[in-house]
Amino acid sequence: MNANAIQEKILSDARTGASDIMRDANEKAARLRDAAEKRMAAAHSRLMMQASEDAEAARLRMERMEELEERKRLLSDKRALIDEAFAQALDKLEAMPPQQARAFLMTEAAAVADGDETVILGSKNPGGFDDKFLADLNTLLQKQGKPGQLTLGEEKRNGETGMILAKNGMEISCTFASLLDSRRLDMEADIAAILFPDRPA
Repeated sequence: MNANAIQEKILSDARTGASDIMRDANEKAARLRDAAEKRMAAAHSRLMMQASEDAEAARLRMERMEELEERKRLLSDKRALIDEAFAQALDKLEAMPPQQARAFLMTEAAAVADGDETVILGSKNPGGFDDKFLADLNTLLQKQGKPGQLTLGEEKRNGETGMILAKNGMEISCTFASLLDSRRLDMEADIAAILFPDRPA
């Protein structure tokens, strides 16, 4: 075999080898591309699924927060209406005719008095709270077996209707406002049922 033939044989073998190498390289690159595309598609799918789950979780959190805020608003509105109901009740108590107010306070005071306190009257009291009122109250206390030695103080409690029983630095309030407050806890559920009959308390 002459030199040209040998050279041609070498070149032919080189071309065939190069072609095989390129084919193998292209096939390997294609496999790598396919694998990378599959990994990217899987990662994208996972990200989309996670994003969807996160969005749903965020939506549910927002709904719960909105429901909580709505419940707070409703509770605040109900509280305001109940407060208004008690404010109107106090107005009506303070507008009682003098004789009715006198009888009411005499009964309330007699229930809690020891019988020897100083009576402090409210500055907003109607007429009828005088020495005769005190004498009648002492008579009622004596009938209950108490000393019946209440005395009328010179002080008037500003802004109050009713009376306060003072003794040894302690005070028992029999003002209309405090008497109403003392019954509020027991009355609130009934008032709420009247104001909001179709809503749970």
